[in-house]
Amino acid sequence: MTKKELAKKIDDERAALKGMVDAAILAKRDFTPKETLDFDERMRELEKWQVECEQMADNIHLADFNSGKKPVQSGSQGLIGRDGWRTVLFGDRKSLDNGGFRSLNEFYETVLLKPTDQRSVNTLSGAEGGFGVPELYSEQIWSTLVETSFAFQRCRIFNVGDKPGQTFNVPVWDSFDHSGNKPMAGVSAVFVEELATATEQSPAMRLVTLNLRKAMVHISASREALSDGLGIADQIGLIMRTAIAFKGDSQATRGTGTAECLGVLNAPSRIVVPRSVANAVKYVDVATMYTRMWPACRQNAVWLASSSAVKEMMQMETTGGDLIWKPGEPLLGMPVIETEHASALNSEGDLILVDFSQVALLTKGSVIVESSPAVFWSTDKIAFRALIRFDLHPLWAEAITPANSGVSQSWACVLK
Repeated sequence: MTKKELAKKIDDERAALKGMVDAAILAKRDFTPKETLDFDERMRELEKWQVECEQMADNIHLADFNSGKKPVQSGSQGLIGRDGWRTVLFGDRKSLDNGGFRSLNEFYETVLLKPTDQRSVNTLSGAEGGFGVPELYSEQIWSTLVETSFAFQRCRIFNVGDKPGQTFNVPVWDSFDHSGNKPMAGVSAVFVEELATATEQSPAMRLVTLNLRKAMVHISASREALSDGLGIADQIGLIMRTAIAFKGDSQATRGTGTAECLGVLNAPSRIVVPRSVANAVKYVDVATMYTRMWPACRQNAVWLASSSAVKEMMQMETTGGDLIWKPGEPLLGMPVIETEHASALNSEGDLILVDFSQVALLTKGSVIVESSPAVFWSTDKIAFRALIRFDLHPLWAEAITPANSGVSQSWACVLK
């Protein structure tokens, strides 16, 4: 079966499912237990077809559908605010569709308890499956995710929207050896005499490949808890956002790159700085990490530190015995983020200096939610899951060799 044939099969099945819902609404009744089981079974089968169709999609170069828009990059101190995320997801549109729901909480409640509601059916999310969160509330979810995640709010964002495919390529200039005074893509400026012929130079470029990965939160609750619990839908939304933000930060920091994102601690382009004293973080370690970071990256860089490393940092002193740093203050002009994603003291990554604006964040921007009573039919529980697809990958292939020094510098320095 070709991709086009499978896509038509998916469209036909969706139309049939919508017909089932329309018929029930016209008759002013709910699905019977048998109809509910049939509907859920067909939805699961439909999801399998959607995954198969998506895997058949052609890889498309990112530049082919960027429509001239630049990726959203980090702003002040590397942060991307609500306006930045709204722009990357929905462009310059002044108003966003709410799908007929008065609030995000009402949308959650409808999907959880009334999945056959006409408004839910109207948000069926095409090849993604499930119910697409209306634009207005999708923007709210992403904005909260960004504010919760130290990585998401600082990365360089590429939103592929509804474009088909799972694998995308981001073009970047290939320029890591500056020793020949060629600071960008192997190209240098030269002086020429009047009427002299300049030597043609060919800039070097490479592609960074990103693969959309599905982050899922799958939970269940009793029908009574969902029906009678005050604010339960909001709580489920909070769980979803917190879990996905935690996963994003974990992947940005520790992802192996094998069936998951590639994080700082496994990036080939990171620089590992040996600590001067075992089981400690000394100021000389901090100073070395600072000088090994590429100067252009320092304006957006942050320190990631484990709690055990923070304890050591609080004891750093000048030669006169004065404390150098205390929590809440920047260190060498860069914010310090205490996080459990950093390693334990004396392990590689207990202290990290990183510029996340040198990391590509690929997303489709959409948020998908689904609910079903069929999974836990005998216990009258309702299963709920939320899906967001993204990938994270450093844009650097290796560290830079500066023009006037053999000591390499990078976007990420890790204490070991």
